[in-house]
Amino acid sequence: MYRPSRRKRSLSIASWALVSAYLSFLLPAGAQQASLETSCDRVVDGWTLHSPDFGEIGLLGVQSLEGKERTELEAKIQKGLASLVEGKRIRLEFDGPTEDAQGRLLAYVQVGQITLNGWMLRNGYARASSALLTLKHYQFFQDLQKEARENQRGVWGLSSASAAGNTPAPEKKKIIASKKSRYYYRPGQHYYDKVDLRDRIYFDSEEGAQKAGFHPYLKD
Repeated sequence: MYRPSRRKRSLSIASWALVSAYLSFLLPAGAQQASLETSCDRVVDGWTLHSPDFGEIGLLGVQSLEGKERTELEAKIQKGLASLVEGKRIRLEFDGPTEDAQGRLLAYVQVGQITLNGWMLRNGYARASSALLTLKHYQFFQDLQKEARENQRGVWGLSSASAAGNTPAPEKKKIIASKKSRYYYRPGQHYYDKVDLRDRIYFDSEEGAQKAGFHPYLKD
């Protein structure tokens, strides 16, 4: 039976009793899908809706972005969601878990002909959950994520390092030696970038340049 989280202060006891009774009737052990209709009065963030009837609603089968990904994309995602759903009637379909770790009602959310969960994945605005293997849309959601990744939409259009939530280490600059002058130059030295391309030889270290017969440029 669905039980309200203590965090849902905005939801009335009567409303929760209605949801709980409805789901316990339609979702006995061995759970068949059930659905409810409500409205969305606002978008809380890029992955959470709010209903005046049922409080916060999370999107079943998708994972929100975190870290740098969230910082870069959340405003765009929230604006897109708001344009689709705020002030409109929505249909909630339940499939398996009905509450997430944050205490949000968890459902497939449909507005008109659009299922928001799939819309999020198709646009690269979330990642498909890899944990809920029993969901009826599991493989479809994986396919939508693959399509978004292949077309570099949303999070998949960020750099590979950003998409992984990491900052790439700066590339170590090489030693540049001149076949003409027989000197080698360290990064930052005056002639480092001025050696003619036809005369350049690159080394990973000063020791390598010295073993090849080049001498350090010491005038700056």
